[in-house]
Amino acid sequence: MTPRTIRSILAGKFVATLWLSLIFTGPASASTILIDDFVTPQSVTATASSPVAFSSVPAPEAIGGERDMELSLTGGFTSLSLSSNPFGGELLVHDSGATVTGSSVAVWDGPDANSAINYTGLGGVDLSTGLDAFMLNGLIADLAGEISVTVFDASDATGGTSSTSTLSLPGGMLVPTDVALPYASFTLAGINGAADFANIGAIRLAISNETSGSLDVLIGSITAVPEPSSALGLITACFAGLGMLRRR
Repeated sequence: MTPRTIRSILAGKFVATLWLSLIFTGPASASTILIDDFVTPQSVTATASSPVAFSSVPAPEAIGGERDMELSLTGGFTSLSLSSNPFGGELLVHDSGATVTGSSVAVWDGPDANSAINYTGLGGVDLSTGLDAFMLNGLIADLAGEISVTVFDASDATGGTSSTSTLSLPGGMLVPTDVALPYASFTLAGINGAADFANIGAIRLAISNETSGSLDVLIGSITAVPEPSSALGLITACFAGLGMLRRR
Protein backbone atom coordinates (compact mmCIF):
# COMPACT_ATOMS: atom_id res chain seq x y z
CA MET A 1 0.00 0.00 0.00
CA THR A 2 1.58 3.26 -1.09
CA PRO A 3 1.56 6.49 0.98
CA ARG A 4 -0.78 7.94 -1.67
CA THR A 5 -3.23 5.08 -1.12
CA ILE A 6 -3.07 5.48 2.66
CA ARG A 7 -3.68 9.23 2.37
CA SER A 8 -6.69 8.57 0.13
CA ILE A 9 -8.17 6.17 2.68
CA LEU A 10 -7.56 8.63 5.51
CA ALA A 11 -9.04 11.60 3.66
CA GLY A 12 -12.25 9.82 2.71
CA LYS A 13 -13.44 6.75 4.54
CA PHE A 14 -11.62 7.31 7.83
CA VAL A 15 -12.97 10.81 8.44
CA ALA A 16 -16.47 9.85 7.33
CA THR A 17 -16.51 6.84 9.64
CA LEU A 18 -15.37 8.90 12.61
CA TRP A 19 -18.19 11.39 12.04
CA LEU A 20 -20.76 8.60 11.79
CA SER A 21 -19.38 7.10 14.98
CA LEU A 22 -19.79 10.41 16.81
CA ILE A 23 -23.31 10.88 15.49
CA PHE A 24 -24.63 7.43 16.38
CA THR A 25 -22.74 6.54 19.54
CA GLY A 26 -22.46 9.89 21.27
CA PRO A 27 -19.68 10.89 23.69
CA ALA A 28 -17.20 8.31 24.96
CA SER A 29 -17.76 6.75 28.35
CA ALA A 30 -16.13 8.63 31.21
CA SER A 31 -14.52 5.37 32.32
CA THR A 32 -12.69 4.80 29.02
CA ILE A 33 -8.90 4.59 29.44
CA LEU A 34 -6.71 5.66 26.53
CA ILE A 35 -3.85 3.30 25.78
CA ASP A 36 -2.55 5.36 22.84
CA ASP A 37 -3.91 7.61 20.10
CA PHE A 38 -0.56 8.01 18.34
CA VAL A 39 -0.18 11.79 18.42
CA THR A 40 3.59 11.73 19.04
CA PRO A 41 5.48 10.97 15.80
CA GLN A 42 7.69 7.88 15.77
CA SER A 43 9.01 5.59 13.05
CA VAL A 44 11.23 2.53 12.84
CA THR A 45 12.24 0.46 9.79
CA ALA A 46 13.73 -3.00 9.36
CA THR A 47 15.38 -4.19 6.13
CA ALA A 48 16.84 -7.42 4.80
CA SER A 49 20.31 -6.25 5.84
CA SER A 50 19.09 -5.00 9.25
CA PRO A 51 16.14 -7.28 10.03
CA VAL A 52 15.69 -6.22 13.67
CA ALA A 53 15.04 -2.62 14.67
CA PHE A 54 13.97 -0.78 17.84
CA SER A 55 12.73 2.70 18.74
CA SER A 56 11.56 4.34 21.96
CA VAL A 57 10.07 7.82 22.40
CA PRO A 58 8.37 9.75 25.20
CA ALA A 59 4.68 9.92 24.30
CA PRO A 60 2.58 11.94 26.78
CA GLU A 61 -0.68 10.68 25.26
CA ALA A 62 0.24 7.02 25.76
CA ILE A 63 -0.36 5.05 28.93
CA GLY A 64 2.88 5.12 30.94
CA GLY A 65 4.17 8.15 29.01
CA GLU A 66 6.37 6.20 26.57
CA ARG A 67 5.95 4.04 23.48
CA ASP A 68 8.44 1.35 22.41
CA MET A 69 8.50 -0.18 18.93
CA GLU A 70 10.36 -3.26 17.73
CA LEU A 71 10.44 -4.90 14.30
CA SER A 72 11.50 -8.31 13.05
CA LEU A 73 11.71 -8.86 9.28
CA THR A 74 11.69 -12.57 8.48
CA GLY A 75 11.41 -12.61 4.68
CA GLY A 76 11.49 -10.40 1.59
CA PHE A 77 13.94 -7.92 0.17
CA THR A 78 12.40 -4.48 0.74
CA SER A 79 11.40 -3.14 4.17
CA LEU A 80 9.02 -3.36 7.10
CA SER A 81 8.11 -0.23 9.05
CA LEU A 82 5.98 0.80 12.01
CA SER A 83 5.04 4.46 12.39
CA SER A 84 3.03 6.70 14.69
CA ASN A 85 1.53 9.86 13.22
CA PRO A 86 3.10 9.57 9.76
CA PHE A 87 2.49 12.49 7.35
CA GLY A 88 0.27 14.27 9.90
CA GLY A 89 -2.19 11.42 10.47
CA GLU A 90 -2.68 10.39 14.12
CA LEU A 91 -2.45 6.67 13.38
CA LEU A 92 -0.35 3.59 13.97
CA VAL A 93 0.77 2.29 10.55
CA HIS A 94 2.32 -1.14 9.94
CA ASP A 95 3.68 -1.04 6.38
CA SER A 96 5.13 -4.13 4.69
CA GLY A 97 6.95 -3.86 1.39
CA ALA A 98 6.24 -6.26 -1.46
CA THR A 99 6.72 -9.92 -0.41
CA VAL A 100 7.90 -8.87 3.07
CA THR A 101 6.94 -11.02 6.05
CA GLY A 102 7.59 -10.28 9.69
CA SER A 103 6.14 -8.69 12.79
CA SER A 104 5.93 -5.28 14.40
CA VAL A 105 5.46 -4.74 18.12
CA ALA A 106 4.39 -1.74 20.18
CA VAL A 107 4.92 -1.88 23.95
CA TRP A 108 3.65 0.33 26.76
CA ASP A 109 5.70 -0.37 29.90
CA GLY A 110 6.54 3.05 31.31
CA PRO A 111 9.68 5.14 30.77
CA ASP A 112 12.64 2.81 30.29
CA ALA A 113 13.90 3.38 26.70
CA ASN A 114 14.74 -0.32 26.58
CA SER A 115 13.78 -3.09 24.17
CA ALA A 116 13.41 -5.51 27.10
CA ILE A 117 9.87 -5.24 28.45
CA ASN A 118 9.59 -3.91 32.00
CA TYR A 119 6.74 -6.14 33.12
CA THR A 120 6.03 -3.96 36.17
CA GLY A 121 6.60 -0.60 34.45
CA LEU A 122 3.00 0.64 34.52
CA GLY A 123 2.89 0.12 38.27
CA GLY A 124 -0.24 -2.01 38.45
CA VAL A 125 -2.72 0.13 36.52
CA ASP A 126 -6.36 -0.93 36.96
CA LEU A 127 -7.99 -1.69 33.61
CA SER A 128 -10.87 -3.66 35.11
CA THR A 129 -13.11 -1.26 37.04
CA GLY A 130 -16.07 -0.59 34.74
CA LEU A 131 -14.09 -1.89 31.75
CA ASP A 132 -14.14 -5.25 30.00
CA ALA A 133 -12.61 -4.87 26.52
CA PHE A 134 -9.84 -3.30 24.50
CA MET A 135 -11.01 -1.39 21.43
CA LEU A 136 -8.92 -1.11 18.28
CA ASN A 137 -10.47 2.01 16.79
CA GLY A 138 -10.47 2.67 13.05
CA LEU A 139 -8.76 -0.61 12.12
CA ILE A 140 -7.80 -1.15 8.45
CA ALA A 141 -6.02 -4.27 7.14
CA ASP A 142 -5.67 -4.96 3.44
CA LEU A 143 -4.46 -8.58 3.64
CA ALA A 144 -4.67 -11.53 6.01
CA GLY A 145 -2.57 -11.49 9.19
CA GLU A 146 -2.84 -11.41 12.96
CA ILE A 147 -3.00 -8.87 15.74
CA SER A 148 -2.34 -10.00 19.29
CA VAL A 149 -2.59 -8.04 22.53
CA THR A 150 -0.85 -9.26 25.69
CA VAL A 151 -1.24 -7.82 29.18
CA PHE A 152 1.33 -8.58 31.88
CA ASP A 153 0.56 -8.72 35.58
CA ALA A 154 2.58 -6.20 37.61
CA SER A 155 3.05 -8.73 40.41
CA ASP A 156 5.42 -10.82 38.27
CA ALA A 157 8.66 -9.15 37.16
CA THR A 158 9.52 -12.16 34.99
CA GLY A 159 6.58 -11.61 32.64
CA GLY A 160 5.32 -15.13 33.25
CA THR A 161 1.91 -13.98 34.48
CA SER A 162 0.15 -12.74 31.38
CA SER A 163 -2.92 -13.05 29.18
CA THR A 164 -3.11 -12.85 25.38
CA SER A 165 -5.92 -12.40 22.86
CA THR A 166 -5.32 -12.92 19.13
CA LEU A 167 -7.39 -11.43 16.33
CA SER A 168 -7.22 -13.06 12.89
CA LEU A 169 -7.36 -10.47 10.11
CA PRO A 170 -9.36 -11.76 7.13
CA GLY A 171 -8.02 -9.12 4.74
CA GLY A 172 -10.05 -6.75 2.62
CA MET A 173 -10.75 -4.40 5.55
CA LEU A 174 -10.51 -1.11 3.67
CA VAL A 175 -13.16 0.74 5.68
CA PRO A 176 -12.07 1.81 9.20
CA THR A 177 -13.73 -0.53 11.70
CA ASP A 178 -13.82 -0.41 15.50
CA VAL A 179 -12.93 -3.90 16.72
CA ALA A 180 -13.40 -5.01 20.33
CA LEU A 181 -11.19 -7.55 22.10
CA PRO A 182 -13.23 -8.54 25.19
CA TYR A 183 -11.17 -9.41 28.25
CA ALA A 184 -12.91 -12.78 28.14
CA SER A 185 -11.06 -13.48 24.88
CA PHE A 186 -7.65 -13.26 26.63
CA THR A 187 -7.56 -17.01 27.11
CA LEU A 188 -3.87 -17.74 26.48
CA ALA A 189 -2.20 -17.52 29.89
CA GLY A 190 1.50 -17.20 30.69
CA ILE A 191 3.59 -19.95 32.28
CA ASN A 192 2.80 -18.56 35.74
CA GLY A 193 -0.88 -18.01 35.10
CA ALA A 194 -3.27 -15.37 33.80
CA ALA A 195 -2.91 -11.64 34.39
CA ASP A 196 -5.22 -9.68 36.67
CA PHE A 197 -6.69 -6.79 34.66
CA ALA A 198 -6.82 -4.80 37.89
CA ASN A 199 -3.01 -4.95 38.21
CA ILE A 200 -1.37 -4.45 34.80
CA GLY A 201 2.36 -3.74 34.50
CA ALA A 202 2.82 -3.72 30.71
CA ILE A 203 0.86 -4.01 27.46
CA ARG A 204 2.16 -5.45 24.18
CA LEU A 205 0.56 -5.17 20.73
CA ALA A 206 1.93 -7.34 17.91
CA ILE A 207 1.02 -7.24 14.21
CA SER A 208 2.30 -10.17 12.17
CA ASN A 209 2.17 -11.61 8.68
CA GLU A 210 4.41 -14.65 8.64
CA THR A 211 2.66 -16.58 5.85
CA SER A 212 1.98 -13.89 3.23
CA GLY A 213 3.82 -10.66 2.52
CA SER A 214 2.81 -7.04 2.00
CA LEU A 215 0.31 -6.69 4.88
CA ASP A 216 -0.57 -3.08 5.70
CA VAL A 217 -2.45 -2.22 8.90
CA LEU A 218 -3.71 1.12 10.25
CA ILE A 219 -5.08 1.71 13.77
CA GLY A 220 -6.54 5.05 14.84
CA SER A 221 -6.31 4.52 18.60
CA ILE A 222 -6.43 1.86 21.30
CA THR A 223 -8.64 2.19 24.37
CA ALA A 224 -9.89 0.13 27.28
CA VAL A 225 -13.67 0.41 27.31
CA PRO A 226 -16.92 -1.00 28.65
CA GLU A 227 -17.73 -3.65 26.04
CA PRO A 228 -20.42 -2.32 23.64
CA SER A 229 -22.44 -5.50 23.17
CA SER A 230 -24.45 -4.31 20.19
CA ALA A 231 -21.39 -2.94 18.39
CA LEU A 232 -19.48 -6.12 19.17
CA GLY A 233 -22.20 -8.19 17.52
CA LEU A 234 -22.06 -6.01 14.43
CA ILE A 235 -18.27 -6.26 14.28
CA THR A 236 -18.37 -10.04 14.68
CA ALA A 237 -20.88 -10.28 11.84
CA CYS A 238 -18.68 -8.03 9.71
CA PHE A 239 -15.63 -10.24 10.26
CA ALA A 240 -17.67 -13.36 9.49
CA GLY A 241 -18.93 -11.79 6.28
CA LEU A 242 -15.44 -10.76 5.22
CA GLY A 243 -14.19 -14.27 5.86
CA MET A 244 -16.99 -15.77 3.74
CA LEU A 245 -16.27 -13.37 0.89
CA ARG A 246 -12.58 -14.28 0.89
CA ARG A 247 -13.43 -18.00 0.78
CA ARG A 248 -15.55 -17.58 -2.37
